[in-house]
Amino acid sequence: MNEMDISLILFTLDQGKIKVLLLHREEEPFRGYWMLPTVSLKENKTIEELVEEHLHTLGMKGLCTKQVGVFSDLKRVPKTRTLGLAIMSWIDTKSFELKETIREEHNWFELDLLPKVIYDHQEMIEKAQESFISVLLHTNELLTLFPSDFTLPELQDTYEELLGYSLDRRNFRKKLIQYDVLEDTGYKNEGMNGRPAKLYRFKEDSDLTNLF
Repeated sequence: MNEMDISLILFTLDQGKIKVLLLHREEEPFRGYWMLPTVSLKENKTIEELVEEHLHTLGMKGLCTKQVGVFSDLKRVPKTRTLGLAIMSWIDTKSFELKETIREEHNWFELDLLPKVIYDHQEMIEKAQESFISVLLHTNELLTLFPSDFTLPELQDTYEELLGYSLDRRNFRKKLIQYDVLEDTGYKNEGMNGRPAKLYRFKEDSDLTNLF
């Protein structure tokens, strides 16, 4: 019987950049590399139960999850025939708090600045990235990643990251006004060059599915 590992690809958005959570590997093989949070399939647990439990050990619960795919290269894990199942989830950085029970060094990495990762974890991340971008552009899940106040440049940077091209600042603001998805919080923070920038939040009934 083949073994199976379940790898969690946890994304967040930080200052307009997509980032993924990685743990530092402290054992051989590939000691010193980085890896996705991973658990092995057990006979007495469902995949859903294992994913929920592992998210809980990382300090999270109740997150949306989406299956990315099965990775079955014969040599993906040295010496052992092991299938890989990639599961994707996402969280805003302010809600994330890694539990003290997790001893591994961890960090959020921008997708174009990934360190060396084990096995086929980079392939998993790349495939999950496509799915994550599709989710954010065609559903309202982006609302869950912007629960707090934000500036318009921060939101524009995020959409440029998702779309893969630059947006005209004036046209972007016109579109936001047209779709009536934002409300002014009445507060400001220190923006670029020390100039105060208005802080906005999404309206509760916002529909972002047709914004781009």
